[in-house]
Amino acid sequence: VVDAKGFIVASDIIVRRPSASILVVLPDETRLAAKIVARDYHRGLVMLRVKPESPMVSIQLPDSVDTAVGSTVVAVGRYGGDRSPMVSSGILSATGRLEGTMLQSDARVSPSFYGGPLVDLYGNAIGVVVPAVAAGGAPDDTSWYDSGIAFAVPTPVLNSKLKRLMEGTDIRKGLIGIVPKSKDPYADGTELAAVRNRSPAEKAGIKPGDSVRSISGKPVRMFQQIKQALGPYDAGEEIELEVERDGKTRSVSVTLAESIPPLQPQRLGVWLAEVANDTAEQDESEDSSDQTRDAAPSQVTVRAVVPETAADGKMMPGDVITRIDETEITDLETIGRLMITAVPDDELEISVQRGDETVGVKLVP
Repeated sequence: VVDAKGFIVASDIIVRRPSASILVVLPDETRLAAKIVARDYHRGLVMLRVKPESPMVSIQLPDSVDTAVGSTVVAVGRYGGDRSPMVSSGILSATGRLEGTMLQSDARVSPSFYGGPLVDLYGNAIGVVVPAVAAGGAPDDTSWYDSGIAFAVPTPVLNSKLKRLMEGTDIRKGLIGIVPKSKDPYADGTELAAVRNRSPAEKAGIKPGDSVRSISGKPVRMFQQIKQALGPYDAGEEIELEVERDGKTRSVSVTLAESIPPLQPQRLGVWLAEVANDTAEQDESEDSSDQTRDAAPSQVTVRAVVPETAADGKMMPGDVITRIDETEITDLETIGRLMITAVPDDELEISVQRGDETVGVKLVP
């Protein structure tokens, strides 16, 4: 209970399937019908409203939590027809998990705990237990129950969202619309291969080839840190990004969106191959030749042109693609990401090395 007038926060697992009614049972066995006021889809919570005959006893959510990682915590739930209390103790394993949104504990929790509090030994409610798993870790977000990996929404975060939820406003994850150049999110570097069409990033003037240096004042040097920094923000919230372009750094404000128009992957009409760049000078000394060859940059070469496609008559077998619009091309992965995010009917400017000559090609994929 988060407000004496009858506002109640629960895990949204209770509303994921159709039901004839939702009942709230008070300590004196009174049953009250509840209505759904709003959902926080980003964190897996739902705001309910009942009409009590007298003011309810509500919890005061904290503005901040100082419970240290490694501290003992207790998850609390209820089970069965008599709603017997259940407890499961563990430690606070980490904060900022699941892209900055969750607390993690090794308390063993089952569905009976979802929506219940995670408390420390001083009685502070530090989180609300919800079903969640890491991306790609399981087919369903309830799959890790009773495993010793439990997640909880920090109560200070919930406290900051209460007003919106009580007013009936749904909350969703904020999207920005940037595509990293590197396939490995832990690789060093934050250069962007593409920016989604009609996305918040595009509206803010962010372009392919830009490198992100900080998000809301937090320095970032790999794409996983970008995901971690963006994770806590909701749709409609404004954030400040520091981006670098052509050696110059500037700040841009971006208002995150609830959704971005779907992608319509485009095609150039060429078969491509990624090959080592043999033009790089090699040190033929016995100690370093293998390492130097491994580190040689790659280049993307046109193997063949598909007849009656955009590239037909404009590109030739043997062409080396060096740049598409503002993005430097050194691998097939980057071109793939560019074509997935390309805007239909928009012309691309492609730089190719043809023999000893650099040629500019314009075509609509």
